[in-house]
Amino acid sequence: MSDFDSASLLMVMARFSMFHNGDPASYDIIMKVAGIRNDLSHMGLKDDMNLVDHTVKQYFQNIADFVTCLEGLHPNHFTSAQDVRDRLKEIQSEPITAKMKKDMYLELRQELQSVHQLTTELRRDVQSANQATSWLCRDVQSANQATSELRRDVQSANQATSELRHDVQSVKEATTELRHDVHQATTELRHDVHQETTELRHDMHQATTKLRHDLQSVHQSTNDLTRKVDNLQVVTSDLVSKTVIENESKTEEAPDEILMECQEQLRAYYINSLCKIPLFPGDFDSCVDLQDIYTKVSIEIKLPKPCRPVKMPLSSYDEMFTRRTREGYVYTKLLLSAPAGLGKTTLTAKIAYDWATQLEGSPLRDITLLFVINMRWIDHTSNLESIILNQILPRDTTITPDQVRSMIERYGDRVIVILDAVDESDRGLFNQVESYGNIVELLKGRVMSPCRVLVTTRPWRIAEITRMCKTFTQLELIGFNKEDVREYVRKFFHQKKNLGDSLIAHLDQNPLVDEIASKPLMALLVCIYWHLLFDAIINIMYHPSMANCRNNKNV
Repeated sequence: MSDFDSASLLMVMARFSMFHNGDPASYDIIMKVAGIRNDLSHMGLKDDMNLVDHTVKQYFQNIADFVTCLEGLHPNHFTSAQDVRDRLKEIQSEPITAKMKKDMYLELRQELQSVHQLTTELRRDVQSANQATSWLCRDVQSANQATSELRRDVQSANQATSELRHDVQSVKEATTELRHDVHQATTELRHDVHQETTELRHDMHQATTKLRHDLQSVHQSTNDLTRKVDNLQVVTSDLVSKTVIENESKTEEAPDEILMECQEQLRAYYINSLCKIPLFPGDFDSCVDLQDIYTKVSIEIKLPKPCRPVKMPLSSYDEMFTRRTREGYVYTKLLLSAPAGLGKTTLTAKIAYDWATQLEGSPLRDITLLFVINMRWIDHTSNLESIILNQILPRDTTITPDQVRSMIERYGDRVIVILDAVDESDRGLFNQVESYGNIVELLKGRVMSPCRVLVTTRPWRIAEITRMCKTFTQLELIGFNKEDVREYVRKFFHQKKNLGDSLIAHLDQNPLVDEIASKPLMALLVCIYWHLLFDAIINIMYHPSMANCRNNKNV
């Protein structure tokens, strides 16, 4: 207890008990309070125990003060419990009025009721503490159970680790055995190979010796036969030389005549048909010569380099046929790519026109034959000579497919074959099929290899074409630059110069339209739109209903 010891508590309790002549109710209260304090002490609830001690101290201190008032003495005068008992006996013999006893009894009863109420609250607190202790015990039990499960898991993990270590040890042992077996097998294999090699060398030596003997016999027989052939050559040499001279004299004139006929028919087709360009789509009355409308387009060549290809601009399309490799050879396989509307077909027509007209200074003047073939309706079974007869030469030509093939093979590198719009051809042209014509072989470079081939396509077919033949040199058509667009507009409106100048001024003021017109097809559409707009304005202005407006100078 705090602030006073058990002897002092005994002294006060003795005063209280003797004052009430051993009242059982008071004694029960004292014993219950003592029992509660012992329970709190056993549970280790020191704070609650101190509270009980403080309450009991205050209660019994009040009783002691009351007794002191009755006795006229101070508790410190009592040195022991026996002194208290003796003094209380003396007090009992003294006369005390009934009213005093009644008042003291009522006050003590109130104090006892307070103690009883405090005792009840302490019991509830003890019950709550017991319940909390029960919950704590259950939590501790759950924690112990979880700890047990954890220990079992740790034991399982240790067992699995042991098994894994055992498996690893087994694998190591198996690996060691396998290495030993491999080493032993390798040693045996080397020995067997060495033995077989030795035997094979011996057999080859014997076979070589026998073959040499046989070759000597054959050489002797060949010498005898050669002498006999020499005798026959002497007899037939004159006849053979005469026959060769006669055959050459008969065949020299015919190819020249056939070549000239083929060239004339090609030139007629290119100038009169291929190179006639309608200014307005579908209006063939608006056709003009290609030379009157053609405008130079920009071309770039892709040169292979270790990291990636390098693009270099060409001064003109002529450089495609004159540019040489570092070894000094001209490019024989060219692949020209560009999106739709950039002028691939128009460029091929320009090449054909310059060849047909033998343009001064053009490298095409040295070309003997030039064939421009539209690949749109060509499939994988087509042959080049048949396509030339069907597309280019007239129906009544006397030239045969064999003669066309003979001329291509005869003039070799002086022949150019242009395959236009390969991307629009039959899909089977690029598939692995069992049978196909020599047009596929030409793309692969397996036939007519000396002649030059120019292929035009859209970019999405480049991979398939280069997969067929890896020797293609790639070129890219860029389109018009700013000055080319204006030159094209001037050529389109060469008969209406003012209208062309107004369109050029409009392009200068609208960079977006100028950029759109960098594609030749879009430049054509812009010119057509401008022409139609001008015609519409003229028709509106000269309509009868607009007569008043024409007379009004302010309009």
